[in-house]
Amino acid sequence: MRNKIKLNSIIFLGMGLAILVILLRPSKDLKNILRSVGQKYVVSKGFPPLRYNIDLMNIPMGYLDLDIQDEDENGKDFYRGQALLKPPALLNNISFDNLGFHMTSFIDKQSLLPRRFETIDVYSAKKGKNKRTIEYHHPELFMHYKTQDEDIEDDTRDYVSLLIWLMSQNYERDNLVKSTLNVNRKIYLVVGKVKDFEIFHVDQHDYTVVYLRVQFLQIKEKYGVVSSIPIDIAMVELQDTYIPLLMKIRKGWLRSDIWLN
Repeated sequence: MRNKIKLNSIIFLGMGLAILVILLRPSKDLKNILRSVGQKYVVSKGFPPLRYNIDLMNIPMGYLDLDIQDEDENGKDFYRGQALLKPPALLNNISFDNLGFHMTSFIDKQSLLPRRFETIDVYSAKKGKNKRTIEYHHPELFMHYKTQDEDIEDDTRDYVSLLIWLMSQNYERDNLVKSTLNVNRKIYLVVGKVKDFEIFHVDQHDYTVVYLRVQFLQIKEKYGVVSSIPIDIAMVELQDTYIPLLMKIRKGWLRSDIWLN
């Protein structure tokens, strides 16, 4: 009987903590996010460091840090885009900071196409293991991974370079954008359309927000489109850059939100 009471107490305590975490998480309201933009992310030029909260079915799943730096190698200018996925703080502490995933993209400034894409999980990086590396050769339309060469489209990008490419577009009403995404050697057609613009007045500042609907389409030669993932993105214009504020993924029962902290 006592064991049952203890078990029920633990369950109720866990439920209470989960509800508390959900209630105390940062707001997804665009005005509140824009207020954070005014305090943290106003820049005169280039890309500021960004942090995004991630949830799945309203359950906090961690965060994404994005840092984009100007680099120079053999006289050639490029962006080094670094993304770090981390779990919620409690889970991270329990794992002794061994959970997470690094992604680094080396991106040509002119074409915004990646030259190289590196990935490694946090634990493997601590152990000194080699990164998983894909080298892109867009003029020759192939990518090299380990000992294999595979065909690609002339606008193929990885996760990080695709996000930077979206942030660098000039958006107008009903404007269409198109690229190709490489995910674990699977190719997705990425098609986006500007749906609307909205002006927000927050803390004595006017912000222009663009709403973009993006479709990720997996296509196979024999079957055509075999899957589609829609993502609604709200981005704010800051100088020469569009900063994603809120990304909503809705696919069947799947509900996931990614928003600027």
